[in-house]
Amino acid sequence: MSQMFFISRIQKIDMSSFDMRQLSYSAGTLQQMFIYAGALKEIKLGPYSKLDGTALPSVTENNKYTGFWQNIGTGTVTNPNGNQVLTTAQLVTAYDGTKTQATDTFVWQPKPSHPVPVNYVDKATNKAIQPATTITGAIEDPFTNTPPSISGYSYQGTQDDALLTGAISGDAQTVTLLYQQQPTEGSITVNYLDTDGQPI
Repeated sequence: MSQMFFISRIQKIDMSSFDMRQLSYSAGTLQQMFIYAGALKEIKLGPYSKLDGTALPSVTENNKYTGFWQNIGTGTVTNPNGNQVLTTAQLVTAYDGTKTQATDTFVWQPKPSHPVPVNYVDKATNKAIQPATTITGAIEDPFTNTPPSISGYSYQGTQDDALLTGAISGDAQTVTLLYQQQPTEGSITVNYLDTDGQPI
């Protein structure tokens, strides 16, 4: 297993059935099994799995992930809810071959996504002309705003020239669509009178 996944783009692995109790950190065994396997973000581990000596890469914090491993528990790969949130070093220690652990899957812990409110306001008064809507999804999910037709108003653009397209992120963001009220059509009443001023 030495350097088995060296510079590999492997993203997930199931080690839950591996009995690694007799393997040690030496050439030909566990030595740097995962060295430079930086894309590995899902590991299923069992009671006899062993990570000590595998050079499991650390998780880098970015706009999508917290930098920790989290067990799935009763959740899913994209929405884990387990109660173990560990650094790579802590995960390696937990599965160092000296303890009998429960079978579970660990994934990179995702950051919570922020819903995107979409406001519809009168450009002149800055008052809402219909209830706001909300765009939801996972981080990096793309979204597109299609300005709806609103009776009595014409669409004028976005506040601060914001784009109508974007992606869900871990940061708060709001889209405000601007509308202008259209002139109300008037009416003219025509009365016809005779020379005495009486209606004809």
